[in-house]
Amino acid sequence: MKCWPFLLFAVITSAPAGAQRIHATDKTAWNPAPTKGYSLQRAAYFGFTPPQQALMRANMAKVMEQLHQTPVLHPPRGYAANLYATLCEYDCEGSKLLTGESTIVFLQYTRKPNSTVVERAPEGPSLHVWFNSISRIVSNIGLEKDAFFEEPYVTDTRQGFSVYGPFVAITRGAEPLFVPITREQYLKAEIKQAKERVEGIRKTAAEGSPYQQWLKTKEEAIKGALEGFAWAAKIDPAKAKADKEKFLKGMQQQESMYKASEAGYLKEQQGMIDKATNEWNHLQEELASLTPTQKAAPVTGPGGRTYVQANPRYFNTSLPASSVQLLVIDLYKYGQGHHLYNTFSDADKYLFSTLQETVDLKALQALLQ
Repeated sequence: MKCWPFLLFAVITSAPAGAQRIHATDKTAWNPAPTKGYSLQRAAYFGFTPPQQALMRANMAKVMEQLHQTPVLHPPRGYAANLYATLCEYDCEGSKLLTGESTIVFLQYTRKPNSTVVERAPEGPSLHVWFNSISRIVSNIGLEKDAFFEEPYVTDTRQGFSVYGPFVAITRGAEPLFVPITREQYLKAEIKQAKERVEGIRKTAAEGSPYQQWLKTKEEAIKGALEGFAWAAKIDPAKAKADKEKFLKGMQQQESMYKASEAGYLKEQQGMIDKATNEWNHLQEELASLTPTQKAAPVTGPGGRTYVQANPRYFNTSLPASSVQLLVIDLYKYGQGHHLYNTFSDADKYLFSTLQETVDLKALQALLQ
């Protein structure tokens, strides 16, 4: 990967407004994450105690300090590295392990030529680390216990770890993150969904057609309207009479409309019930017809990739809730294809390209439990 020239004390960098500025590499800061935040309430909501949260944040801080040991970040010359940490933003519901996210935002220090006044950029590129969560790798996909999805693409390997697009997954041991689902699992999940569809359609049908629901409120609506017209007649009898006739005519028209569509609606509802029931029965019959070998076979999705699920054996839930067992880092998001790449200064490009090449992923793995 190409790296850009980087001077020890000063380089020319692009300011947001486009004017040339000096990158003040003699200025640096590493600011640890605050210890309080809204995410602590989220973690408590999911049943994790304050001591568990404190231990998790301490374990997260160890990981971030190990990242800090990467030479280009020790110190981050010319940058204020501001750290943030949250708990339970992802995957905490129903989990016995705390999940977390740590972020480093790199704010560049610069000064104008021939000036000693150093200014810090208000924003800058960032690095994210997710703890005990696979949601970033399989984003936009539900992660219920029986959820399955097409196997994520492994686009590269670095230091023995799989890279999924911009994310590197630092895992412990030989247990994989994802395991194929069997055809039996696939059909059982489909059967469950088909059953829920049938029950949902039947529930809607049991509530009655639009005409039947309208009839339930018809008498009450007429009674209330007539009472209103009776009061109005004391003030303006002629107008009240005309409004009453208009109202009753409108009610007759509504009833005629609902009656006319009743048969078609009921036929459509029954057709939906029959179709959903047939699909449900077909899936049950297909499952019953499979041999043990066929039941154990993997399943391929429409994209040609194997259906997998999160490996239920990967996380060791007998360990403390604060144990860190998986790291996912968006280490490779800032490449030439990234939409912000061309807005980066040479210093930003150097920082991330060097970090990508020199970070010790094995040292981070050694912190996993």
